[in-house]
Amino acid sequence: MNNPGRAISDPGWQAIWGRLEEDPFIRELNGTLAVALLGRFLEDTSLWRDCGWLNGWDVTANSTFESYLEAWAKHLQAQGTKPRVPALVEGLFSPAQSATRD
Repeated sequence: MNNPGRAISDPGWQAIWGRLEEDPFIRELNGTLAVALLGRFLEDTSLWRDCGWLNGWDVTANSTFESYLEAWAKHLQAQGTKPRVPALVEGLFSPAQSATRD
């Protein structure tokens, strides 16, 4: 767990991504993501900083889960903060995409 960009090797993540693309507010899936990420947050507590800026923009403008993550990253950048958690979440589904953002 020392590499926060490492993907979780579970083929079910692609199905979860698809369902979150349809509805990013599905609580049970967001809970699954939270549990998957918890170890990384416990190892690097500075990651919690990104969560303080959640939903600080018009989230209704986001039509997909991916656009939500992109908006969160842009919002963090606008606050003068390097976004790490949005890429970490995306990295669970596509490690190649998260690696290109660093």
